[in-house]
Amino acid sequence: MNNNLKIVSIGPYSPFRGGIADFNHHLVTQLKNSHDVTILNFKKLYPKIFFPGKSQYKNNASNNNLKINFFSLDILNESLSRNRYDIIVSNPPYVSVSDKDKMHRRVVEFEPNNAIFVNNKDPLIFYDQIAQKAKESLNKKGFIFFECNSDYINGVNDILLKNSFSNIEIRSDFRNNKRMIKARNG
Repeated sequence: MNNNLKIVSIGPYSPFRGGIADFNHHLVTQLKNSHDVTILNFKKLYPKIFFPGKSQYKNNASNNNLKINFFSLDILNESLSRNRYDIIVSNPPYVSVSDKDKMHRRVVEFEPNNAIFVNNKDPLIFYDQIAQKAKESLNKKGFIFFECNSDYINGVNDILLKNSFSNIEIRSDFRNNKRMIKARNG
């Protein structure tokens, strides 16, 4: 495997709190040692009174010699950077608001709603936008990886096909729910 891949991770990071932001942080911590990693964090959705400072990445990257580029992005209204990436990985919001009552209490009470829930009318909006923008920023033969709601995995597959991705693979989690999808650009 190439030891200097350009990877972008799109999803919630600090100042978001909770398991998703923590998982994304740990993923990047592992990848940064061998790869050039860019974080595209969802724009802060907290009022400044709750989070007046910069993120942990902005504050610590230069002090700790981390190879992490950190940017905030409104994925629905802004394009990805002009950089070219080998891999795009994303865990966007994918639980419909109507399914909120089915979620475990710790998720509903401790995860930021904007990091988890998506409008019932367009539950695939983040996948559609990221896939479209990935075509501009992903190297030819680069890969995109998504975590998905198993109810919408076929819809994500269709979005990837519509955007000319190939070699699409759907994987199951440890509970045998189809929740991960990988595709190649071109």
